[in-house]
Amino acid sequence: TVAKAILQIIMIIIFVCYIVF
Repeated sequence: TVAKAILQIIMIIIFVCYIVF
């Protein structure tokens, strides 16, 4: 569903930010 796709994108963004910062 769209909600799951959005949730995955948010999780990826948080994961990337966690690594970068």
